[in-house]
Amino acid sequence: MRIFVAMKITADAIIVAAGSGMRFGGAKQRSMLLGKPIYLHSLERFYEHSQIDKIVLVVSVELLTEIEAEVKAHFRSGRISVVVGGDSRQASVRNGLSAIGDSGEIIVVHDAARPGVSNQIITDVIESSANYGAAVAAVAIVDTLKRGENGIVIGTVSRENLWRAQTPQGAKRPLLLQAFRQAYNDGFIGTDEIELLERIGVSARIVAGSEENLKVTFPNDLLRLEKLLEPSK
Repeated sequence: MRIFVAMKITADAIIVAAGSGMRFGGAKQRSMLLGKPIYLHSLERFYEHSQIDKIVLVVSVELLTEIEAEVKAHFRSGRISVVVGGDSRQASVRNGLSAIGDSGEIIVVHDAARPGVSNQIITDVIESSANYGAAVAAVAIVDTLKRGENGIVIGTVSRENLWRAQTPQGAKRPLLLQAFRQAYNDGFIGTDEIELLERIGVSARIVAGSEENLKVTFPNDLLRLEKLLEPSK
């Protein structure tokens, strides 16, 4: 019988802002959204969440000094550490895991390029991770999917049971550490934390994401996100 967690769960967070932003055309984490850099929006959402304890922000070495100064000026608490990322997203998260220590029961990982994450999504991922071992925010696919080849439609793909994975993604600390160790030992590079957890037999719980939690990938995404978030200011 599954035992559900009744007490308030706390979690540590790793926020990844070390990407090169090639598709965006530059360091998108430094792009401004409603008057401040994208990464600060994401950092604030986790800093202000009542269940988040320590936060590790992972950045590129080129931006380390600049962002460390910004974080120190913006946040008074010593709960936030800034560390250098690796040569892939997975390596950057691994650096974050090394820096975060071993105090919390749950670790959640979030892309800094998703500044519209809500308090409710963070809560749901933390609590579902505690109750089920791992969790991922996701949005059900509603569009018709086509398979194409050389610019020609060659088939229709069923959208049943298909989801667009978002972040945060969370897991109990021992499971996430095991998943990363196994991937490292195997030389495996995955697309996200849930894929690494799948490889060690952990099934993540899906919690409701949102369209506001979109990932800024192209410049036009900033304009779309401003329209989604500005009315709630």
